[in-house]
Amino acid sequence: MEKDVLILIPARYASSRFPGKPLAKIHGVSMVERVVRNCEKSGFDCCVVTDSPEIEAHVKSFGNVCRVDDDVSSGSERIALAYKRFYKDIGQQYKLIINVQGDEPLIKADLLQALAKFHQEHDYDIATVVKRIFITDDNDGGLSDSNRVKVIWSEARGRCHYFSRAPIPFDRSKILKEWFLHIGVYSYKVESLFKFLDLEHTRYDQAEQLEQLRAIENDMSIGAIETTHQLVGVDCLEDIKKVEGVLSE
Repeated sequence: MEKDVLILIPARYASSRFPGKPLAKIHGVSMVERVVRNCEKSGFDCCVVTDSPEIEAHVKSFGNVCRVDDDVSSGSERIALAYKRFYKDIGQQYKLIINVQGDEPLIKADLLQALAKFHQEHDYDIATVVKRIFITDDNDGGLSDSNRVKVIWSEARGRCHYFSRAPIPFDRSKILKEWFLHIGVYSYKVESLFKFLDLEHTRYDQAEQLEQLRAIENDMSIGAIETTHQLVGVDCLEDIKKVEGVLSE
């Protein structure tokens, strides 16, 4: 399976909340290097995709990197351009492209292997990851936080039905003790990635600013596996301390 999977890691320098984020140090090691090192342990080919000369120069010291300077609206578009330009004609026929964000320094190799295995064994266009979050009397685990994306996920079938920034499902009967958080790691079948990027933006995609809804609104299927890993995506400088806390534990 190792030669069937390519991991592409979009890493932009520009960020309104945290400029230069991929180069930020976490216990003395850059965030993007931590992401790459963890991805490499999966045994899959991997490459950072960036629009930044600073990130490009840094990554060259320890891993593979390619430049895509185009002004695109998402990491999915950036990795698709990278695949077309640098991988499509090299003779290696990848079956899956996994998009791992460059701000996920706690990503685990075994999670990536499990995601790829699940996707190759199921007929979903796209596969991703969810995490079960428990609700207590005094803590909803971030259910009301619009930055934490919720997903309606069929545990029996592994299928994702909807994603939202709103608290879903609405617990009218007050019986739910948990909800599912979306972890933004995507596995695409190669043909599905390019089909997805040819789609026009849709109503709910634009309303929620969640690109995966564009796929669902166009009848593309999304499956997911559940993880119990403690993952901390870095959105702002304060998140660095959270990651360092996890690593110290």
